[in-house]
Amino acid sequence: MNRYVIAIPALNEELNIKKIVLSALSQKEDNLSLAKVIVVSDGSTDKTVSILEGIEDARLKIFSFDKRAGKSQRISEICSSLIDWTDTDFALFLDADTLCLDSYLLKKINSCFVQGVKLVSGNPKQLKPETFFEGVMQVSAFFQERVKKELPRSVFTCHGRILAVHRDLGQKIKIPEYIVGNDAFIYHLNKSLGYKYNFCKNAITYYRMPASFLDFKKQSLRYQKSQAMIAASFGEWSLNEYKLSTLKAVKIVMSSFVRMPIKTILYFCYILRLKIEMSFRSNESDVMSGKWDVSQTTKKL
Repeated sequence: MNRYVIAIPALNEELNIKKIVLSALSQKEDNLSLAKVIVVSDGSTDKTVSILEGIEDARLKIFSFDKRAGKSQRISEICSSLIDWTDTDFALFLDADTLCLDSYLLKKINSCFVQGVKLVSGNPKQLKPETFFEGVMQVSAFFQERVKKELPRSVFTCHGRILAVHRDLGQKIKIPEYIVGNDAFIYHLNKSLGYKYNFCKNAITYYRMPASFLDFKKQSLRYQKSQAMIAASFGEWSLNEYKLSTLKAVKIVMSSFVRMPIKTILYFCYILRLKIEMSFRSNESDVMSGKWDVSQTTKKL
C-alpha cells in the first residue's frame, strides 16, 4: 500500500485554505494511505493560520513561519525536513489557491506512477470567468489546453498547482531560493536524473485566471524569467523543452481565432501592451526572485 503526504505551501490564503485542506483530508484511501497533510504558511499576515488551527484532524500538520522565504525555499524545506521519506512513498503538492472537487484525486495520480515514473502532474483547469478580463484570458487557457494535447509529456503540462513526486525524486529536491518556476525546475531535475514524467489528464483541479492586467503582467514576467533561470541551472538543453513548432503554434492561434475572434484579438493586444511596457522598464524582470509579487485576483475562487 502506497503512503502519501499532501503538502500545501500557503501565503495569505484565508479565502480558500479551509476548502483545499478539507478536500485534501477527504481523499479516498482505497489501497492508499494518506499519512498527513502538511501546510506551510510562508509568512502569512491574514487569518490563514487561525483558520487552519480550527480544523480538527490529527493528520493535519501546520508549520507557520513569521518571515516569508518564497515558495521554492518552502518546497525544498518540505522535501528535506518535513517529510519522512523512509515512511512515505509519494508527496502530492497542491497550490493553496486552487479548488479540488475530486475525492479520488490521489487514486488517479497514483495510477500514473507506472514503472520508471518519478514525477506526475495533474491537470489544472480554468474556472468559469467572472470578469471581462478573465474572459479574455480564456484565450491563454485555450492555448494551454491545446499544447497539453500536442505535447502531453512535456514541461508545458508540468504544473505546480498539482504535482506529485516519488520518494526517489523528492529526496533530491533542493530548489535554489531565487527560482521562480519551481515546477519547471522539478521537471528538469527529474529529467536530468534519467527519470520519467507522466501527465495525468483526469486528475483535475481548478484555478482562477488573472482578472486584471497587473496580475497578468506579474504571471507573464515570472514565466519569461523562469526559462532563463532554468537554463542557468541545467544548461542550454533545457531551452529545447520549451520549443513548439511554428506550424503547431500557428494552428493553435488560428483555432482560437475561429472560436473566439474578439477575445483572441484583445489577448494579443494585451501581449503587445506588455511587450511595450517591458521595453521601457527592462530592469523590472532583473530583480525578480523566489519571493515574487503575488497575484491577488487569482485567489478569489
